[in-house]
Amino acid sequence: MKWEFWFAIIKVIAVIAMILFGAWLLFSDTAGPQATVRNLWEQGGFLPHGWTGLVMMMAIIMFSFGGLELVGITAAEAG
Repeated sequence: MKWEFWFAIIKVIAVIAMILFGAWLLFSDTAGPQATVRNLWEQGGFLPHGWTGLVMMMAIIMFSFGGLELVGITAAEAG
């Protein structure tokens, strides 16, 4: 088989592993008391300081989704 196929498989496995690891950190108590779903209703609720924090995070969010889009483009070019 082609090398591109195997490299694409490695990328897909890496993305799945990162998603599973993130879910494990979110739903287990090993990440500490601050990284839980309970923060949605504790410590002031959702957006305790208003929309300013959300707007300030848009740069990081756009950077993250841009990286995710590049993974999809790379996988499409490999096929």
